[in-house]
Amino acid sequence: MGTELRADNNEDMAVHPASLGIDTSNLLRRLPWLDSGTAELLAAIAADLATMHPEVVALILFGSLARHEERPLSHRRPSDVDLLVLVHAAAHGDPLPLDVMIALHHTIGEREHMHPVPAHGIQAILTTPELSGWDELFVANVARDGVLLWARAELPKALASVGKRGTVFALDTLTV
Repeated sequence: MGTELRADNNEDMAVHPASLGIDTSNLLRRLPWLDSGTAELLAAIAADLATMHPEVVALILFGSLARHEERPLSHRRPSDVDLLVLVHAAAHGDPLPLDVMIALHHTIGEREHMHPVPAHGIQAILTTPELSGWDELFVANVARDGVLLWARAELPKALASVGKRGTVFALDTLTV
């Protein structure tokens, strides 16, 4: 009985993004160098965070993958996927409480672990939209290179240029 339950749970968790109805075509148009496995994983994580975590206000891809300077999956040390997760913390305070950070990392990690095809690994940075205490150069680099996957609120002034370049996913298309 335990084995049957585990198989059912794995089947439910290992849902391919295409079967969730998540269209990766906008992402692949925006980042044509992205491999399909990573595109599908990003779409699934975007959907999970949008639907399961109302405290998340925006999801931004940045770093080597956003700049098309990534090492491919075939490399002995492929690049990871850098995600900046902006989390509204009004009810929680600043910095984010440990339980909120654990829940968000768990959601991302679970999706990454159950993803059925090869993809770049995920590296998520969680912060509040105020970007309190973050290095100005880091924020400037995200503002210059970042790709807004989705947002449910206005981005902070320091990242406004990311929003001006457009959003990859509309929130109403990210349902699981």
